[in-house]
Amino acid sequence: KQNHGDARFEEVMDLIEERLDNWSKISFPVHPVPVLDGDKSMIVCLSDLHIGQCFSSFFGEYDSDIAKERLCKYLNEILEIARVNKVTKVYVCMLGDNISNSLHKTIEVSNKENVIDQLKLSIEYITSFCYELTKHFEHVYLASASGNHSRLQAKDLAAHSERLDAFIAWDVCRTLSN
Repeated sequence: KQNHGDARFEEVMDLIEERLDNWSKISFPVHPVPVLDGDKSMIVCLSDLHIGQCFSSFFGEYDSDIAKERLCKYLNEILEIARVNKVTKVYVCMLGDNISNSLHKTIEVSNKENVIDQLKLSIEYITSFCYELTKHFEHVYLASASGNHSRLQAKDLAAHSERLDAFIAWDVCRTLSN
């Protein structure tokens, strides 16, 4: 069982490396830091995006496109709150479960994208979200906590420090470092 888990982990890591090598980078133009009148800070929480999950039922619909639309709506709400309250600093806190992953069959069957594509979309969406914030705030900070959907292996085999959420945060910060 452990060998099977290790082999699956190695397979996922090889796929990530292969696909990221061929991944075209999103280019974000450098813009001046906005000068704002105010001294307040705000916390922006990103949680349970479950990028990749897809369903349509009596309770509603969800897929990656809907997740993107909701992030845009959330961004507009944040900007309005910040304008009214004269916010100059924003702390974005990723609170886990940015991707749906495919750890269990019940989750895997509801996924529209595979784990690699979920990871790419999550990075794209969150990077774009944070980039838009840099246009409206003097300072934008990012922190990340891992959720249970970002594990690379089954719960009993997974190392707590090996979560895909950490990779998402690293790539967002790397891309927007300038």
